[in-house]
Amino acid sequence: LWLIEGDEAPVSLGVVPGGRSARVAVPQALRAKLVAGNLLAVSLEPQGGSTTGAPTGPVVAAGKISRL
Repeated sequence: LWLIEGDEAPVSLGVVPGGRSARVAVPQALRAKLVAGNLLAVSLEPQGGSTTGAPTGPVVAAGKISRL
């Protein structure tokens, strides 16, 4: 799971297990960036997540954060 703020590089929010729902604890330092207009994206990565700190696999879902 990736957080993308404007033109900044994606920041990992953690690995989401495939095939089931999961909760992701967002680090305190990133919570202020969960604002309308920023993007959440899911990419397919190797077991354990990206080894580069950036998405390496295809993005399979993405959406802008919006205020409800």
